[in-house]
Amino acid sequence: MGNEISLDETRPVWLILLPEEEEWRRLMFAPFCGLPFLTRQMRIAANAGASDILIVSQSGQDVELELVRKHRLSPPFDFASPQESQRRIAHKVSVTSLPSRVVVQHAAYISEASDLRELIDRACPADLKSSVNETGNEHGAIRLCRNDEVHDVISEIYAHQKLEKTKAYANNLASVGYVHDRTSLAETEHKLWEKCRKSTDGIVSAYINRSLSLPISRLLVSTFVSPNQVTVIAFLLGIAGVLFIASLEYWMTLAGAIFLKLGSIVDGVDGELARMRVQSSVVGEWLDTISDDAVSLMFVIALGYRSIVNGSELGLYLSVLTAIGMTLVSAIYYKNLSDVGRGDILIFGWFDDRDPKMNHGFLSRAQFWGGRLFRRDLLIALILVLAVFDAIELSLLIVAPATVLTLLAQLRGLPQHKAAP
Repeated sequence: MGNEISLDETRPVWLILLPEEEEWRRLMFAPFCGLPFLTRQMRIAANAGASDILIVSQSGQDVELELVRKHRLSPPFDFASPQESQRRIAHKVSVTSLPSRVVVQHAAYISEASDLRELIDRACPADLKSSVNETGNEHGAIRLCRNDEVHDVISEIYAHQKLEKTKAYANNLASVGYVHDRTSLAETEHKLWEKCRKSTDGIVSAYINRSLSLPISRLLVSTFVSPNQVTVIAFLLGIAGVLFIASLEYWMTLAGAIFLKLGSIVDGVDGELARMRVQSSVVGEWLDTISDDAVSLMFVIALGYRSIVNGSELGLYLSVLTAIGMTLVSAIYYKNLSDVGRGDILIFGWFDDRDPKMNHGFLSRAQFWGGRLFRRDLLIALILVLAVFDAIELSLLIVAPATVLTLLAQLRGLPQHKAAP
């Protein structure tokens, strides 16, 4: 390959060190979360902010041919020996005069992109004096260093790995798992699946929806189905549910509520696939947010239509006011999301009691717990229960206050947003 790498002041060059043992070499290409193991590692590096990815091996050009021809790795990467990697980085620094940061990662360690970004943000080019790692000890499997330290850091990691061949320098911050055999590979993948259960999940999502969506995601993770395609499927299920609910027939209404519930379950699959395959994107966030909001708004409109047919003025007024409130809520969300370049409303920490704004004063705590209780997953579950008892119009008495609470909370100011996915 031999292409010169690029550098900038904020994005590090990423070196992934391949283990030399033959058993580990085979694991590098084993199926993992729907992808070849090494492909996922490169996606993690790219998602964590890598400007370039170098695959480093002491075995020479044979490994390069194996990577490209036999295993057909598709993400952009380049190949280098330990000596060549430092030379090429140093050459680019001399040409561009840019300070450089280099992340050196042993390929056998699985990490989350968000944790790796936290590690990288600990030091900037101006104040990076020597190599650092997330454990603070002498040896680390994920190291952040200057360009002139690359060869020494690579040698150190390889030497320590050969001496220990254990979890002696397992990571505290960035590591999800350490892969050294088929059993540890399966255990690490199981940990990643379990991490799909979010602390911000509502009660119904945590105890019901995730238990159903995760098995679906496990079936789809190795297929061609993309997260955005799943989002569209969830949206179509929601639209079908709304159309059925607009009918006055009991069984049609019940079927509509069931479709809404199915859409709510499938709505969790897109995020799970994106996390496991490292396919998160701002476009996907916007698609998920807008489709959820559209279904919610159309549901309220359907209830308004039922109120007109049934001659219920109160139901009509509540529907109109709720629809207006939802539109205002979405407009405020979209403006703030656009300002920070994101598309997921959960970045504002509405349901995170660790957020400072969620811990001061009665109103803040009421806002937090109100947000917990009026989550979309719980509202849809209540809609299904009301549909069973042929009282779906009563759901307006829940949706309307929830909309008002959300609007008032927005007017008080949004909590601090979280980092990129």
